[in-house]
Amino acid sequence: MDISIAVIQESIQTICRLYDTSDVVEVDFVPSSEPPYVLFDERCLGISMKILKPLYKYSYQRLMTLNERLKTATRSGQLEKLKDIIVEGMTISEVALTVKGDIPVAYHLRKQGIMKSKNLITKELSFLSAIFTKHPKCPSGWDHRRWCLKQHMHRHKRTSLLASEIETEKELCRVLAEKYPRNYYAWMHRLWLVKFMVDIQVRFNKLFLCSIFQCASLVHFLLFSWKMRCTLPTIGFFPTFQTTPRSNIG
Repeated sequence: MDISIAVIQESIQTICRLYDTSDVVEVDFVPSSEPPYVLFDERCLGISMKILKPLYKYSYQRLMTLNERLKTATRSGQLEKLKDIIVEGMTISEVALTVKGDIPVAYHLRKQGIMKSKNLITKELSFLSAIFTKHPKCPSGWDHRRWCLKQHMHRHKRTSLLASEIETEKELCRVLAEKYPRNYYAWMHRLWLVKFMVDIQVRFNKLFLCSIFQCASLVHFLLFSWKMRCTLPTIGFFPTFQTTPRSNIG
């Protein structure tokens, strides 16, 4: 049986309502073929596999339409239309990214909404944490998260993350690295955090890395870290070596 447009639109409304009113911390796909197609249990948002394909097709096509309308409205300076496009873009992109985490145009639309209301940044970080549980290897998603953190620092006129914010990001990377050890993008995010860490945090980071050195993506992490060693001389991330001149014998 085909999924009707009405069912798809109802599912979109349900998903967005759950993100708005419930503490969604995990996303998963459920192997069910009967309604309801959207479930919520123990802070986990579940979507029926039967509706995934039509839901993604509908939301992606809508995203592309909204993106074109956004370009037109921006060029012509139609501010009222811009507002309506951004509001719908935030809604439809939420659904599209829940189904497929790596959609650059969706993150572009979400950036427009966040720029209009930077109070959305905290909510956006929570949303990203939730979808990363299902889509941990989405480069545009990790880039968007770093963009949000930079906007957050800029809003509060800071040049660094707070210790609590660093710990939140480190914990996210830790959880995803344990579930998906070869997650290159999570390791790169952790490397990005290094510049905000004080000495003790970086030393702890080294111990953590050594404990799971068998991870293939960790090799990339260490190679990139080594390239950055000249920019990190004061935080103790890399060991320093002292050489003693040889004495001439005889």
